[in-house]
Amino acid sequence: MPKRIVIIGGMAGGANAAARARRVDEHAEIVVYERSGYISLANCGLPYYLGGEITNRNELLVQSPRSFKKRYNVDVHVNHEVIHVDPARKTLQIRDVSTNQLKADRYDTLILAPGAAPIRSNLPGIDLPNIFTFRFLEETDMMFKRVSSGEVKTAVIVGAGYIGLEVAEQLHRRGVNVHIIELLDQVLPNLDREMAWPVAHQLIQHGIQLRVRASAEGFIGGDKVEKVRLGDGTEVPADMVILSMGIKPELDLARQMGVKIGSAGGIVVDDRMATSIPDVFAVGDAVEMPRPLTKQAERIPLAGPANKQGRVAGHFAADCNAPNLMRFQGAIGSSIVRVFDVVAGKVGLSEKEAQKLGLAYQAIYSVRTDIAGYYPGANPLTTKMLFDPDTGKVLGAQIIGKGGVAKRIDVLATLMHFGGTIDDLAQLDLCYAPPFNSAKDPVNIVAFIAQNVRSGLSRVIGPAELDRDYSQFRLIDLRSPGELEAKGKFLSGVNIPVDELRSRLNELDKGQPTVVSCQVGLRGLIGERILAGNAFADVRNLTGGFHIWNWYNQAKKLAGDNAVDVPGK
Repeated sequence: MPKRIVIIGGMAGGANAAARARRVDEHAEIVVYERSGYISLANCGLPYYLGGEITNRNELLVQSPRSFKKRYNVDVHVNHEVIHVDPARKTLQIRDVSTNQLKADRYDTLILAPGAAPIRSNLPGIDLPNIFTFRFLEETDMMFKRVSSGEVKTAVIVGAGYIGLEVAEQLHRRGVNVHIIELLDQVLPNLDREMAWPVAHQLIQHGIQLRVRASAEGFIGGDKVEKVRLGDGTEVPADMVILSMGIKPELDLARQMGVKIGSAGGIVVDDRMATSIPDVFAVGDAVEMPRPLTKQAERIPLAGPANKQGRVAGHFAADCNAPNLMRFQGAIGSSIVRVFDVVAGKVGLSEKEAQKLGLAYQAIYSVRTDIAGYYPGANPLTTKMLFDPDTGKVLGAQIIGKGGVAKRIDVLATLMHFGGTIDDLAQLDLCYAPPFNSAKDPVNIVAFIAQNVRSGLSRVIGPAELDRDYSQFRLIDLRSPGELEAKGKFLSGVNIPVDELRSRLNELDKGQPTVVSCQVGLRGLIGERILAGNAFADVRNLTGGFHIWNWYNQAKKLAGDNAVDVPGK
């Protein structure tokens, strides 16, 4: 008898599992049950369809049940929800969502791809019309219709993660007045606060009404939502509300089956994507696995890992004796978002994540251009990188810029996948021509900075540490007076342009702890080495220079914290 493989859930994980299983076993019976009306949908493209950047709705439909059957000989049942699984008997009970009729099925191997559901808090008025989440095409169609009709003048987005900001950009593109309500003190909570500031600045510059440290406490309206009531009593007008507060894994079926749920709140799987129950696999947003960087269990609900997990699970579901090369090695967590004219990318750990985990790390910043600086169209590219000070292993990075962000994030992701160090990063031979890059790529440069720090050639201080301990230091600003006027300046401290520093050493106290700063950190290193070479006892370079100091303070202001300029002595 041919093996019967049943997959619960389609989309990235389930659809990839079905396709891989078919490639491995031409004769298996493969069945997919999907609760929604679509087997394979480009969910990540939904904001861009809403905003009109994607004009053809059908482009979002990667496969249909008919095309999947024709190409892969897989029986796909959309609008069918599996409501019960008996692992002992290997049987299922399925409900036809359209007719409410029940039917039974069996399996030899089972793959769970339940995905995750948008968080929808039980707030007053939550069921009013025109309050949406952003997960399904059906809801996007309704939003598209309302926006296109002109009935939506003002929209409120609750949550400032990736999806929330993408939707904000796209609604603004359609001429909608947009408000964003975020409970935390920054946008893009997975980034460090100062690195998220340029994204917040873009929103503000484009007229988005942004509130951080604000909570939605209820919704007011009659036949549809009209206002959002905030925690401080403010009422924000709204013709439409989009809830973008994150997602939670769909675990009801897994719990009913007795599948092990782990400490991170997901289905526990091994590197074959096998669960705690024999012949049952799981993939996608609902699973947890040890993250390679930390060895701690985490859920990483991203499309890239879900696709790879589906491939692995499909292979093992079809062939239990698959070779070890098919094992899923985990995800380090690579992500990217565009918000108007800025792109923000992240791979691995942020500084706040490293602190929470109690890891030893060193954080440094680098500011370079995305292509050769002298070539027309060059734009700044700001990188924050974390590395292990003992081993030099790269732990994570965040990059903000206009272009070239994805390339550098992917280079770093590749390096980190193989456990690479800052020394490996410094030696990477990356392509160069002025329209595409500098001879020393920005990731090479950030590695050089890290090598200087790890070798002891340079001592850096971050903006948070300087903010906290500013009274201990004399600050020397190494920029020219014209730069201070054009770029902004510290309100105190001494200004000695770097090219005058050697001739003015007699003005300084060699025994006083000193912080040197320039615009982005390069002249800071030169000034640091001049002072260290002239027997100054304690000299540190402000990593990222005034550029990062400004981001740090602007982020504090947005959050309502006191932004402190550095006083001198």
